[in-house]
Amino acid sequence: MLKLVLDAGHGVHTPGKRVPDGSMREWHFNSSVVKRVIDILKNYEDVQILRVDDPSGNRDVSLIERTHKANKWGADAYVSVHANAYGKGFTSPNGIETFVYTSRPSGSVKLATNVQNRLVRETGRKNRGVKSANFAVLRETDMTAILCECGFMTNKEEARLLKSDSYRQKCAEAIVKGLEDTYKIKKKKSASKPKAKTSTSSNTLKHKIRKGDTFWDLSKEYKVSVDQLEKLNPKVNPKALQVGELITIKSTSSYYTVQKDDTLWGIAKAHKTSVAKIKSLNGLKSDLIHPGQRLRVK
Repeated sequence: MLKLVLDAGHGVHTPGKRVPDGSMREWHFNSSVVKRVIDILKNYEDVQILRVDDPSGNRDVSLIERTHKANKWGADAYVSVHANAYGKGFTSPNGIETFVYTSRPSGSVKLATNVQNRLVRETGRKNRGVKSANFAVLRETDMTAILCECGFMTNKEEARLLKSDSYRQKCAEAIVKGLEDTYKIKKKKSASKPKAKTSTSSNTLKHKIRKGDTFWDLSKEYKVSVDQLEKLNPKVNPKALQVGELITIKSTSSYYTVQKDDTLWGIAKAHKTSVAKIKSLNGLKSDLIHPGQRLRVK
């Protein structure tokens, strides 16, 4: 059994911990990655998880409180997730680095090396290496402990990545793979995960071209855009419509019923779409979903 502590660094209101232009606070990245790690690890055997920050982000839990909880629980490993920063405003430093305590305990170095290698491999970012520092979460913990800096908020390119769902997912998957490399944790049998339940609505609409029809006329008749007609009929030349030719006016929509432990990332991946597209189709303002919720995926 692996007893793992996860720590999203800081809190929503921690002063200074944000992208220079104010477009993201560090805790939003940290927390998103931690939640994704938790979601992924639900599919692994013999892993217990304790999150020691405030999941709402409203309180920046003190470092001594975080480490005390971890020590009292008897954790095997402590992983703290952060986004880096350097200087004032946007600056050039970039890349990923993972920290251990200054005494460089062998267990921490092993975990840090595995996680660092996976983070660099998954994200393609610069490898700044495994470093040592006198950080409280590394100094005051009784177990293997690492702190991951997953990119610089003060680098314009990496700030953009840190705000994206895809990059956050890559970081979470890399951390889990690093844990797997270190502790040999195994996935649960796939049979235990419920199969996706996808339904398709029967709103496909076809039109047989009449003499004189144009995409412009059809867009007005069916209240769709010309752009939509062109996308739905890529092999049709809109400037040379053939009488009797059958074209698609509206496409079939697919819906998915959310299962327990589902994430928007997992649903998007299974249906070969994007989180942004699903959120747009369903008017979602956050990544929060609940079992039984019906989502349009196409």
